[in-house]
Amino acid sequence: DECGEEFRPGDVCGVFGGGAAAAAGSARLERGRVEFRKERVDLANAAAQIIGRMQEQTHHEGLTIESAIAPGTIIAADPIAVDTVLRNLLENAAAALDGQSGRITVSARSDDDEIEVTITDTGVGFEPQDARRLFDKFHRLDSGDRQSNGGTGLGLFIVDRIMHFEHGRATAYSAGPGKGATFSVIWPAAIPTST
Repeated sequence: DECGEEFRPGDVCGVFGGGAAAAAGSARLERGRVEFRKERVDLANAAAQIIGRMQEQTHHEGLTIESAIAPGTIIAADPIAVDTVLRNLLENAAAALDGQSGRITVSARSDDDEIEVTITDTGVGFEPQDARRLFDKFHRLDSGDRQSNGGTGLGLFIVDRIMHFEHGRATAYSAGPGKGATFSVIWPAAIPTST
């Protein structure tokens, strides 16, 4: 195994790639063979970098992605894990637009010792009772759902597993088909540094 027994989420055999690489990364997450390094991560900067990359790479002219995260919003997390989670959620949201014009908004709010990041899209939505099942490995809903665009079916599973190891959580909400969706992830807030 050229990837070794341990892997970082951003390794070549980690969770960034599609197909076999994503499957190998998700299997390692499932078995707990992960190594996360807690650092102070600026969410506004992390989101801006991912959005910038997506806007450079996308050919979806009707797609608007914006971040409403306040500068200086700091979490205690692994920076590669943050990048992976936000990117997977943003790509999922873009896929939910199914080639149509629409908007994706990233925001964050602080609640005591936690910070909740929400990614809201104006896409196809889903039945409310399917929310938890979206994070199941390889789970796909019936035709017309947000996962029918040729993806691996691993993106949201990877998000959920990473948040588990980051001592956070992931949730999904939609009012129903055609009504968009909101995906939320909650990280521990970073302890303020003394000045």
